[in-house]
Amino acid sequence: MVAYIIMSIFALMIVLFIYFEYRNEKKYQKNRRGRTEEDKKTKPPYDTKKTHKPLQEKNKNKSVIEPKKVPSVQELKEAEQKKIEKQKLEQRRLEEQRVKEQKLQEKRLEEQRLEEQKLEKQRLEKQKREEQRLKEQRLKEQKLEEKRLEEQRLEEQKLEKQRLEKQKREEQRLKEQKPEPEVIPEPEVTEKIDLPECNYPKFDYSRLLEMGLREDEAVEFVKELIPQIKIQIPLIKEAMEASDFHEIERLTHSIKGSSSTVGSGGVSDLLDEFNTYLKIGKEIPIVEAYLKHLKHYCEELEKEYT
Repeated sequence: MVAYIIMSIFALMIVLFIYFEYRNEKKYQKNRRGRTEEDKKTKPPYDTKKTHKPLQEKNKNKSVIEPKKVPSVQELKEAEQKKIEKQKLEQRRLEEQRVKEQKLQEKRLEEQRLEEQKLEKQRLEKQKREEQRLKEQRLKEQKLEEKRLEEQRLEEQKLEKQRLEKQKREEQRLKEQKPEPEVIPEPEVTEKIDLPECNYPKFDYSRLLEMGLREDEAVEFVKELIPQIKIQIPLIKEAMEASDFHEIERLTHSIKGSSSTVGSGGVSDLLDEFNTYLKIGKEIPIVEAYLKHLKHYCEELEKEYT
């Protein structure tokens, strides 16, 4: 739009320049013809028959004004033709200059457009790098947070283990201080206990896929579940040896929620059934059977996903 306005102004200036030149030339020719006609009327005609003065006398009278030569019609036409040709050449020169300036303007606009495209490309690349950097930073912060939570959980388990050991030592000390009452052995009554068979379908993490996670992300969650279960197994064994069923229920409940969230079948179904039994049952053989199956399913899970 700006280039169009500039070109219009330039064309208008050329038209005005040609118009004023033509008007001045016409006025000049008119005045010239008028002066020529006045000279013809006021001056006597040139006498061709008059004898010329000698050269010596002519040199003496140099101050005498000779009559001005009046151009003929042919000369005027030639002069007019030269003037028109000169104007045409000037118009051609101005047109070439205008075309040249137009090409320069187009070239400048093209360079400006290419520069804008280059700047836009640089801006998009910079924006992409910034987004990549923010994404990497978020992933790094997420991993650090997960690591911190894992360390916190391990620290809590460690403190809990120390507390149980301390409590166990305290109970042992009190037991050693107090004389044990004489226990009259009762006749053993053999009672048949039905041990759990623990036949569960294969572990399936399709629940995570239904929640919108990708395949690799679901596998990562399963891999994170395995060490959680492996950490709890020795703690469950210690609590079982101490006949602390409340502690066993708490430990199984802590990993039951994680396994149920990750998937179903296998270790998830076993932990659910194990924790349900501990709310009502207090039989050590059954707890041992569940713990044995828990180790088995955990090993299978580890072989499959690690």
